[in-house]
Amino acid sequence: MILTSKSVRRLITELKPPLVDIVIPDGASAVKKAELQKKREALKTSRIEGACFDLELAVVERKADFFKVPFLGRETRMIPPTVKVDFAGEALTGYPDVWRLHDQRSYKLQSLETINMPPYLMGLLHMRTSFFRANGGMSWSFIKPGFSGRIVIEAHMIEGEIDVQQGWKFISLAFARFTDDKMLKVYMDNFNKQNDEIDVYDGIWSGSKITTNGEHERAA
Repeated sequence: MILTSKSVRRLITELKPPLVDIVIPDGASAVKKAELQKKREALKTSRIEGACFDLELAVVERKADFFKVPFLGRETRMIPPTVKVDFAGEALTGYPDVWRLHDQRSYKLQSLETINMPPYLMGLLHMRTSFFRANGGMSWSFIKPGFSGRIVIEAHMIEGEIDVQQGWKFISLAFARFTDDKMLKVYMDNFNKQNDEIDVYDGIWSGSKITTNGEHERAA
């Protein structure tokens, strides 16, 4: 059972710790703290389209130069270290806070938000379609019950380059509740698709539209 937009907002507002939160670092400047606090408050009233919470891009990393072969074993694992990718620069992209993802390379994209999963929910992550329309690809994954932390997704460039801006809504997250057949029947009998429980899709990719024809359009 996928949680409705209304239920997700309730768990952001009432759950301790919140289902979705923004952690404000102690060492952040006063301006940065005020910016993050404003975003944190906005979580409680944000639009959750189609019951999917869209996570904001905060950090881009890549695999560091590493000369050992990664190891994934039965009892241990060894994963290569990563390094943060610098912004491409305003002279190159026209913006001060944009990363350029290069052809045939892989990156780690990290969310601004921290997800705190209670034991009765599972998270379902999926890529925003604009990224693959721009010739990029991302890994899709689950978030297990009890997980707490920021979300990191693998992104790779299939062809060409993409400029991505800090704050871009890069991945969608739906929350699934464990249920049984009895509860499923109750839900199906009583749920009204036209009520205010769900924020329905209001994006630009309706019908057969596959491109913005090289022009800027609204981000949704």
